Amino acid sequence: MAGGLFALLEDECQVPKGSDVDLRDKLFKSAGKDHPALKRVPKPDLGFVVRHYAGEVRYDMAGFLRKNKDRCPEDLLVLLRHSDREFVKVR
Repeated sequence: MAGGLFALLEDECQVPKGSDVDLRDKLFKSAGKDHPALKRVPKPDLGFVVRHYAGEVRYDMAGFLRKNKDRCPEDLLVLLRHSDREFVKVR
């Protein structure tokens, strides 16, 4: 997934008419149909599930952009840029 989830979130927060639905659609388009760490939540929910070391974690996309409009602290971005996991890596 080019750029990772956090990069997509950052980009969508900058779009004047960005939406939770657009973010979800871009996430799945970027990840590809069969990404091993990501799965869709059955409709009508607006969400996704991330599979990682702690098991499956479900995220509800309703209000996701609104809650994340603030900028990421630079030290967090530095940490994410150096991740060896493409899923979380920020460019």
